[in-house]
Amino acid sequence: TGSTPGGGQGASIGVDNPQGLASSSVNGTPSDGNNWQIDGVSNNEAFFSILTVNPSIDAIQEFKVSTSNYSAEFGKAGGANVQISIKSGSNQFHGVGFEFLRNNVLDANGFFDNKVGATIPAFRQNQFGGNLGGPVLKNRTFFFADYEGYRSSQGESETMTIPTSLQRQGVFTETNPVSGAAQNLVYS
Repeated sequence: TGSTPGGGQGASIGVDNPQGLASSSVNGTPSDGNNWQIDGVSNNEAFFSILTVNPSIDAIQEFKVSTSNYSAEFGKAGGANVQISIKSGSNQFHGVGFEFLRNNVLDANGFFDNKVGATIPAFRQNQFGGNLGGPVLKNRTFFFADYEGYRSSQGESETMTIPTSLQRQGVFTETNPVSGAAQNLVYS
């Protein structure tokens, strides 16, 4: 079994991976060869065969991965059958809140940014949420709810050469402003 854990973010978003989920290969099948179930109900998107509902990690009570010798009720896939059980309420109130923060304050600057004296690009990433469960009617009816949010804003730095006004007129006699060397070669 080869798998990349991610739960939400872990791979590049693309045509074959619209959610950006980390992919897993089980028994030599591609990631769309897996069968996903939440509380016994199919959780497979029909076209891409990926998760339809991506539950918060804090909302999962347990999960079971079967890779072979599973019963007929778990057919449909040659790879893994993944059964996820969601938490439920109880006679006592239980809840949790979380916040994962990442920003540029703890990041290092890139080599080329340092060379030209550029600042560290802005970066803010927040993954936050919580859940709450408890009784509606004691010993009879319970509730459980969860929420997970993800916000990301990332700046980029790029080193570019912008032509001077003389270069835009076709005169290439100036020196390079960074190195001071003559700019006698023109690349098109």
